[in-house]
Amino acid sequence: DSSYYPASPNQGPMLELLTNAPEQGLRVVRELIAHAVRHYAGDRDPGANTIAIRFTEGERTFPWRDCYNWSHGGGHYSSIATSALMALEAWGHKRIEDGEAPETVLVDILGPGAVPTAFLMVAVDLLISHWPKTASAALPFLASPELLSIDRERYAQDIPLFREPLAGDPRGMSSIESLQRRPSRRRSLDELIGGYACEESPLLPQLRVALSEAAARVGAPGDGDDSMRSDRFAAYHAVNLADPENWKSVN
Repeated sequence: DSSYYPASPNQGPMLELLTNAPEQGLRVVRELIAHAVRHYAGDRDPGANTIAIRFTEGERTFPWRDCYNWSHGGGHYSSIATSALMALEAWGHKRIEDGEAPETVLVDILGPGAVPTAFLMVAVDLLISHWPKTASAALPFLASPELLSIDRERYAQDIPLFREPLAGDPRGMSSIESLQRRPSRRRSLDELIGGYACEESPLLPQLRVALSEAAARVGAPGDGDDSMRSDRFAAYHAVNLADPENWKSVN
């Protein structure tokens, strides 16, 4: 693992594989992350330690919240795992910038089945960094109180991570610095909601319905639900963000 320090999208063969042989690159990244999760979780069942997202085709559950921000170096678990996820993110950015539909790229990033939440973080990076191009693709993610909650924690942890690029970042198709410059390192997912409300997006009615349903699902905030650490607080905060009446023009 030390030979992959500092974690970088250019460490190892992952980014070149994803670029030149995507099927094999995705297989390698997914198997690496699955191995890392097994190493830390053992044979335990994730139980409720999941994030649920309701897509048009049905609900998907992503296990192991603790690995959500691995791609940003959160938790300092494995340089190999972080490098693989950074490569996946860099590959996703390049594809969207080259004109591919965000929805198509997200399908490849998330893959099938119950993949760990580490892949959700990569998807969120793309949604935030390429908004408003991703406005339609972001709707299911914004309607997940669990995701809004954990991403706000990720955002708070990201802020002190801004620093000069680490020495030793190998040259290649991307860099640590290029990823750190992305908007997703300076914004949380819930911040996108105001864009729909303030810019009178035609998607706003759909978003408001989805947020109201999510808030009803998790229930109203109670005693102790006084911050974004609570899924219930996050749900009702999102409902308020999506109400244009809660936004005032400032000259």
